[in-house]
Amino acid sequence: KWKHIIPIKRDDQIVAAKILVYSGEPDEYYSFITPEAYFALKEWMEFRESYGEKITEESVLMRDMWQTTMKSGERSDYRPGNVGVVTYPKGLKYGGVKSLMERAIRSQGIEKMLKKGTNYNTRREWKILHGFRKFFNSVLVNANVNHIKKEKMMGHDTRLENNYFKPNEEDLLSEYLKVVDLVTLNEEFKLRQNIEKLEVEKSEFVALGADIARIKKKVNLR
Repeated sequence: KWKHIIPIKRDDQIVAAKILVYSGEPDEYYSFITPEAYFALKEWMEFRESYGEKITEESVLMRDMWQTTMKSGERSDYRPGNVGVVTYPKGLKYGGVKSLMERAIRSQGIEKMLKKGTNYNTRREWKILHGFRKFFNSVLVNANVNHIKKEKMMGHDTRLENNYFKPNEEDLLSEYLKVVDLVTLNEEFKLRQNIEKLEVEKSEFVALGADIARIKKKVNLR
């Protein structure tokens, strides 16, 4: 749900977002997503709202598609096939999300079958959804992120080790921020983030220069 995505700010800039997984269940844990992912979700929720859906903290993140126009004589809850209406959001389950990802990967031409020329072969080099977890795990390992912290962000059970070392949210966030650029996919977004960071640094530098100038002026007056 939308309430399970919590933006995290540093110096008035969103640096990541906390994501609560399996909320209310015994396996509940939290991890983080990139600013890129957060703003994509925010844009998606605003897009839905622009068509009339009432977005609240209880709104599901992934919902069914909806028709944008009504035909004469149709009821407001009309649902032809898999298309609903915007005011009656129906949350997608695992199978629905998996289907979306499969279509996206095929449309991008990056789907790779293990055996070519076989009509009935559907095995891939990597699983569509689990592949993202493997990628995230690999990035954390290659960045030498602490093993326990990595396992915590992956939602893995650390068993006995958890009794001796319990990193807090700030500890985990610090480790995540080390790799946030590595899991940001859009190069344009990366450049925009870097430009914004440079602009902040520039304004701080200008302010510092003004302070130094005032101090020099006071010293000269004396």
